Amino acid sequence: DHLGQVKINSVPRPAGAGLVVMRILRVEPGDATVLRQCHEVAEAARVADDPFGPPESARVLRTFLAEGWEGNPCETWAAAGEQGEAIAGWCWLELPDKENLDNAVLMIVARPDAWGSGLERALLRHAAQRARASGRSMLTPACRAGTLASRFFRSAGATPGLTEVRRVLDLRKAQPGQFTALRETAAAAAAGYS
Repeated sequence: DHLGQVKINSVPRPAGAGLVVMRILRVEPGDATVLRQCHEVAEAARVADDPFGPPESARVLRTFLAEGWEGNPCETWAAAGEQGEAIAGWCWLELPDKENLDNAVLMIVARPDAWGSGLERALLRHAAQRARASGRSMLTPACRAGTLASRFFRSAGATPGLTEVRRVLDLRKAQPGQFTALRETAAAAAAGYS
Protein backbone atom coordinates (compact mmCIF):
# COMPACT_ATOMS: atom_id res chain seq x y z
CA ASP A 1 0.00 0.00 0.00
CA HIS A 2 1.50 3.29 -1.05
CA LEU A 3 -0.02 6.22 0.76
CA GLY A 4 -0.57 9.38 -1.23
CA GLN A 5 1.80 12.29 -1.25
CA VAL A 6 2.40 14.57 1.69
CA LYS A 7 3.46 18.16 1.15
CA ILE A 8 6.83 18.55 2.79
CA ASN A 9 5.86 21.85 4.39
CA SER A 10 3.05 20.05 6.24
CA VAL A 11 5.25 17.59 8.17
CA PRO A 12 4.04 17.75 11.78
CA ARG A 13 6.28 19.36 14.38
CA PRO A 14 6.81 17.65 17.73
CA ALA A 15 4.10 18.35 20.28
CA GLY A 16 6.72 19.20 22.91
CA ALA A 17 5.57 16.49 25.31
CA GLY A 18 8.74 14.64 26.25
CA LEU A 19 12.16 14.99 24.72
CA VAL A 20 13.42 12.14 22.57
CA VAL A 21 17.19 12.13 22.34
CA MET A 22 18.59 10.12 19.47
CA ARG A 23 21.24 10.16 16.83
CA ILE A 24 20.27 10.02 13.17
CA LEU A 25 23.15 8.71 11.15
CA ARG A 26 23.74 8.04 7.47
CA VAL A 27 23.79 4.34 6.63
CA GLU A 28 26.84 3.59 4.50
CA PRO A 29 26.79 0.47 2.28
CA GLY A 30 30.10 -0.76 3.73
CA ASP A 31 29.16 -0.51 7.42
CA ALA A 32 28.41 -4.14 8.23
CA THR A 33 27.40 -3.46 11.86
CA VAL A 34 24.84 -0.80 10.98
CA LEU A 35 23.50 -2.84 8.05
CA ARG A 36 23.11 -5.90 10.31
CA GLN A 37 21.12 -3.79 12.79
CA CYS A 38 18.97 -2.35 9.96
CA HIS A 39 18.26 -5.92 8.83
CA GLU A 40 17.30 -6.93 12.39
CA VAL A 41 14.89 -3.98 12.54
CA ALA A 42 13.42 -4.89 9.13
CA GLU A 43 12.93 -8.51 10.17
CA ALA A 44 11.25 -7.52 13.46
CA ALA A 45 8.93 -5.20 11.51
CA ARG A 46 8.18 -7.92 8.93
CA VAL A 47 7.29 -10.47 11.61
CA ALA A 48 4.91 -7.96 13.23
CA ASP A 49 3.42 -6.42 10.08
CA ASP A 50 3.63 -9.17 7.46
CA PRO A 51 4.15 -12.55 9.15
CA PHE A 52 3.26 -14.48 6.00
CA GLY A 53 5.51 -12.38 3.78
CA PRO A 54 8.85 -13.76 2.70
CA PRO A 55 11.89 -12.79 4.75
CA GLU A 56 14.45 -10.61 3.00
CA SER A 57 18.12 -11.50 3.27
CA ALA A 58 20.63 -9.01 4.64
CA ARG A 59 22.32 -8.97 1.23
CA VAL A 60 19.11 -8.04 -0.59
CA LEU A 61 18.35 -5.33 1.98
CA ARG A 62 21.88 -3.90 1.64
CA THR A 63 21.45 -3.65 -2.14
CA PHE A 64 17.98 -2.11 -1.81
CA LEU A 65 19.12 0.50 0.71
CA ALA A 66 21.99 1.54 -1.56
CA GLU A 67 20.30 1.36 -4.97
CA GLY A 68 16.56 0.88 -4.57
CA TRP A 69 14.77 -1.24 -7.17
CA GLU A 70 14.93 1.35 -9.95
CA GLY A 71 18.48 2.67 -9.71
CA ASN A 72 17.47 6.16 -8.54
CA PRO A 73 19.66 7.96 -6.02
CA CYS A 74 18.82 6.76 -2.50
CA GLU A 75 19.69 7.72 1.04
CA THR A 76 19.22 5.65 4.18
CA TRP A 77 19.28 7.12 7.67
CA ALA A 78 19.14 5.18 10.94
CA ALA A 79 18.00 6.31 14.39
CA ALA A 80 19.74 5.13 17.53
CA GLY A 81 19.92 6.34 21.11
CA GLU A 82 22.50 8.94 21.98
CA GLN A 83 24.48 6.53 24.21
CA GLY A 84 25.32 4.10 21.39
CA GLU A 85 22.24 1.92 21.70
CA ALA A 86 21.31 -0.34 18.79
CA ILE A 87 19.36 1.07 15.88
CA ALA A 88 15.62 1.10 16.56
CA GLY A 89 14.47 2.33 13.15
CA TRP A 90 15.57 3.66 9.80
CA CYS A 91 14.22 5.55 6.83
CA TRP A 92 14.94 5.10 3.15
CA LEU A 93 14.56 8.04 0.80
CA GLU A 94 14.49 7.64 -2.98
CA LEU A 95 15.17 10.77 -5.03
CA PRO A 96 14.20 10.15 -8.68
CA ASP A 97 16.65 11.84 -11.03
CA LYS A 98 14.94 11.49 -14.44
CA GLU A 99 11.26 12.23 -13.82
CA ASN A 100 9.01 13.17 -10.90
CA LEU A 101 11.79 15.50 -9.82
CA ASP A 102 9.52 17.20 -7.26
CA ASN A 103 8.87 13.88 -5.50
CA ALA A 104 10.74 11.73 -2.99
CA VAL A 105 9.64 8.23 -1.95
CA LEU A 106 9.93 7.46 1.76
CA MET A 107 9.89 4.27 3.80
CA ILE A 108 10.16 4.27 7.58
CA VAL A 109 10.90 0.92 9.22
CA ALA A 110 11.07 0.53 13.00
CA ARG A 111 10.96 -2.12 15.67
CA PRO A 112 7.33 -2.56 16.77
CA ASP A 113 8.10 -1.35 20.29
CA ALA A 114 9.75 1.84 18.95
CA TRP A 115 6.61 3.24 17.29
CA GLY A 116 5.13 6.03 19.35
CA SER A 117 8.46 6.91 20.96
CA GLY A 118 9.03 9.92 18.71
CA LEU A 119 11.50 8.01 16.55
CA GLU A 120 9.13 7.90 13.57
CA ARG A 121 8.50 11.67 13.71
CA ALA A 122 12.23 12.38 13.99
CA LEU A 123 12.89 10.19 10.93
CA LEU A 124 10.04 11.84 9.02
CA ARG A 125 11.35 15.33 9.83
CA HIS A 126 14.88 14.31 8.85
CA ALA A 127 13.68 12.78 5.57
CA ALA A 128 11.61 15.88 4.82
CA GLN A 129 14.66 18.09 5.40
CA ARG A 130 16.78 15.89 3.11
CA ALA A 131 14.06 15.89 0.44
CA ARG A 132 13.65 19.66 0.69
CA ALA A 133 17.46 20.10 0.39
CA SER A 134 17.26 18.06 -2.83
CA GLY A 135 14.63 20.40 -4.28
CA ARG A 136 11.63 18.13 -3.58
CA SER A 137 8.25 19.43 -2.53
CA MET A 138 6.39 16.13 -2.04
CA LEU A 139 6.99 12.91 -0.10
CA THR A 140 5.33 9.68 -1.17
CA PRO A 141 5.32 7.25 1.76
CA ALA A 142 5.51 3.57 0.87
CA CYS A 143 4.17 0.99 3.32
CA ARG A 144 1.75 -1.90 3.70
CA ALA A 145 -1.87 -1.15 4.60
CA GLY A 146 -2.85 -1.74 8.20
CA THR A 147 0.69 -1.46 9.58
CA LEU A 148 2.05 0.87 12.23
CA ALA A 149 3.79 2.80 9.44
CA SER A 150 0.51 3.19 7.57
CA ARG A 151 -1.26 4.53 10.65
CA PHE A 152 1.63 6.90 11.34
CA PHE A 153 1.72 8.29 7.80
CA ARG A 154 -2.05 8.82 7.90
CA SER A 155 -1.65 10.74 11.17
CA ALA A 156 0.97 12.88 9.42
CA GLY A 157 -1.52 13.81 6.70
CA ALA A 158 -0.90 11.20 3.99
CA THR A 159 -3.88 9.79 2.13
CA PRO A 160 -4.10 6.42 0.38
CA GLY A 161 -2.78 6.41 -3.17
CA LEU A 162 -1.73 3.37 -5.16
CA THR A 163 -2.78 0.07 -3.65
CA GLU A 164 -1.00 -3.18 -4.39
CA VAL A 165 -2.53 -6.60 -3.77
CA ARG A 166 -0.65 -9.78 -2.93
CA ARG A 167 -2.49 -13.07 -3.13
CA VAL A 168 -1.33 -16.04 -1.06
CA LEU A 169 -2.10 -19.67 -1.86
CA ASP A 170 -1.99 -21.98 1.15
CA LEU A 171 -0.65 -25.18 -0.37
CA ARG A 172 -1.69 -27.16 2.71
CA LYS A 173 -5.32 -26.73 1.68
CA ALA A 174 -4.93 -28.23 -1.82
CA GLN A 175 -6.79 -31.47 -2.44
CA PRO A 176 -4.61 -34.56 -2.97
CA GLY A 177 -3.77 -34.95 -6.66
CA GLN A 178 -4.82 -31.37 -7.54
CA PHE A 179 -1.34 -30.28 -8.64
CA THR A 180 -0.77 -33.48 -10.63
CA ALA A 181 -4.03 -32.85 -12.50
CA LEU A 182 -3.07 -29.22 -13.16
CA ARG A 183 0.37 -30.27 -14.45
CA GLU A 184 -1.20 -32.84 -16.80
CA THR A 185 -3.67 -30.26 -18.14
CA ALA A 186 -0.88 -27.76 -18.70
CA ALA A 187 1.33 -30.37 -20.40
CA ALA A 188 -1.48 -31.28 -22.78
CA ALA A 189 -2.11 -27.62 -23.62
CA ALA A 190 1.61 -27.02 -24.18
CA ALA A 191 2.12 -29.95 -26.54
CA GLY A 192 4.18 -28.88 -29.53
CA TYR A 193 5.76 -25.84 -27.85
CA SER A 194 9.47 -25.82 -27.27
